[in-house]
This record gives sequence, structure tokens and C-alpha cells, in this order.
Amino acid sequence: MPMTCNTAAQQKEMLHKLELTRAELLKGLAAKAKDKIKNNIARAAASGKIKDCEKIYLKSIKEILIAEQFEKWVKCFKEKYKKK
Repeated sequence: MPMTCNTAAQQKEMLHKLELTRAELLKGLAAKAKDKIKNNIARAAASGKIKDCEKIYLKSIKEILIAEQFEKWVKCFKEKYKKK
């Protein structure tokens, strides 16, 4: 049931309260959005660092093993450890 305003002053007060509520809700949404953006950037940075480590790891393994051994290692790695 909608609230009715008897006077212009009551209407003005009601609009003021609604505007304050709206502003507070928007402030909360903005804070949540900033937090999500920050977390996504941090996650992307961490993901990039992990990928860099994986490249260094694979390069090191390739340097240690001969070509035939490396092929076998890659096949085993894909079967046993790589997420599908």
C-alpha cells in the first residue's frame, strides 16, 4: 500500500529519505563492484605468475631429459596430472 503525503513538506521529507536510502544503496553497490574488480585483477596476476612458473618448469625438464624421455614425460604428465 503506497504512502500518501498530505502536505508538500511531508512529500519533500519522504523524497529526501528515499534519496538518502538510494545513495546509501548505490554506495554499497559501488564498494562491492570495486572489490570484485580488485579480486579479479589479483587473480589474473596470480594466474599469470603460475603460468610463468609452469613455463620455467617445463623448460627445465626439457633441458634435463633427452627428446625421447621428454615426450614420454609429457604423455605421462597429461594422462596423470593435467586437468581435463
